[in-house]
Amino acid sequence: EHVDNQGCGGSGPVMFGTSPMDPKDVGMILPYGGMVGAHVTPIDHMYFSPIVFHSPRDTYEVRAMADGLITAISERRQNVTDGTDNGSSKLAEYQLKFWYTCDFASYYDLITSLSPRLQAEFEAHKRSGGWAMVQVTVKEGEVVGRIGGQTLDFAVYDYTKILPGFIVPEHYLGESWKAHVVNPFPYFKEPVRTQLLALNP
Repeated sequence: EHVDNQGCGGSGPVMFGTSPMDPKDVGMILPYGGMVGAHVTPIDHMYFSPIVFHSPRDTYEVRAMADGLITAISERRQNVTDGTDNGSSKLAEYQLKFWYTCDFASYYDLITSLSPRLQAEFEAHKRSGGWAMVQVTVKEGEVVGRIGGQTLDFAVYDYTKILPGFIVPEHYLGESWKAHVVNPFPYFKEPVRTQLLALNP
């Protein structure tokens, strides 16, 4: 069913023991559902905003939340804002897709650098367009990259669940994952869940 979960195993959700960023490095978490900028449907990811937002690139570690499999890495070198700089070049940012079982996944985006191991995998499998299908197992707590000077985008998908309330579900066929975006907080173990909820306004 999914084009990017090759190599997965098992089914159902898992519990996360590690935050994507160390809670002490996070100023606040902006939740799902905003309607700002270029987003024309409610935003399907949340944002971990660094404690020092205008920090240099690569200031903060980004970690794997649980044991899993990274299956896709993509690189972005063009601005995708809705401002006057749309389409101009910029330093690379990376997106990672994680699968924990064959129907439970997450993604990180706007990572400013990859760990050396992931960078090597990306370079070895990169295709035109700046993306790579990979098979990289990661352990909970492993540093997968770094971020600084901007937010870390983050979402969790449970493909056993379909969100209710879409007025015209057909409008989402091109972005089918949006029907499976779930509230991530119940999937975090304590004390991480309480630490993250305290950062969510």
